[in-house]
Amino acid sequence: MIDQLFCLPCDRDSARTALPLQVSFEYVVGNRTAVPEKHSTGWRTMPFHLCCMRETPCDGTSAIVEFRDKPSLKARSRDIIFVPAGVPHRINDLQSDSSEVSLWMHFFFRTMTVLDVLDYYELPNIIPAEKSAEIAFYLEQLVMLPRVLDFGYSVSQQVLGAGFCAALLRFGRPKPEKSRGINKDLQRCLPVMQLLANTTKMPAIGSLARSIYLSNSRFLAVFRSVTGMSPGQYFEHERYRKACLLLSRNEYTISEIAGQLGYCSAFHFSRKFKKLSGFPPNAYRKMHHLEND
Repeated sequence: MIDQLFCLPCDRDSARTALPLQVSFEYVVGNRTAVPEKHSTGWRTMPFHLCCMRETPCDGTSAIVEFRDKPSLKARSRDIIFVPAGVPHRINDLQSDSSEVSLWMHFFFRTMTVLDVLDYYELPNIIPAEKSAEIAFYLEQLVMLPRVLDFGYSVSQQVLGAGFCAALLRFGRPKPEKSRGINKDLQRCLPVMQLLANTTKMPAIGSLARSIYLSNSRFLAVFRSVTGMSPGQYFEHERYRKACLLLSRNEYTISEIAGQLGYCSAFHFSRKFKKLSGFPPNAYRKMHHLEND
């Protein structure tokens, strides 16, 4: 005999409803690496979020994190350092008796395939060691996953990544200007944003505007209000992000990456990449210890 199933009555006030956000974690690259004494990353601006931690125990300040537009910060051993995508920064490791070990990861956490979840929150750049054990646990688990993931490990990466981002977001607060939910302008621009993130050729502004039933001038104004940049800038930002991802995976030559991203030549791609990152493509690969064998 099958027992009957009963549900308690539920009304609008007591129900918990969530937006169908379809979040996904994107692991770009990460590792556990030795850090030489007096090491500096140099000034850089990455298209991905950075989370790192100096593992080696030491007294006092372990590293200085510098930003171009705000005061520098001091990090101790086991403190979590978080740098949002697009923020110019430099991390300087201080001299110690022995080389430090750094646990680090570049990542994204997206919803609706193109929206950056972390962009909707104000997050601290330093999370003290005594409060960051959960983040450190997820960071270590993600970095130690195999380089080549099968189905099971891919599921594990998504679950661990969601847990990592959830732990990180507990230290943040929603940005007032973005905490009112998905507004009408954002919903309207979303198809254009998805198109620009998945094409290798910049469409004409007129065709983009017509696709969402706006005049050219109105479309440009609405798109900038939603993304903070022009359609052309958004397109180049997405190409740059994909270029960094392809370079870090080390599966393709520079010429192959240039072709995949729609550049007319490897020279044009290299010049564009260096202008955005400050480094030639091959130098970016070497920075992540991913040189070709």
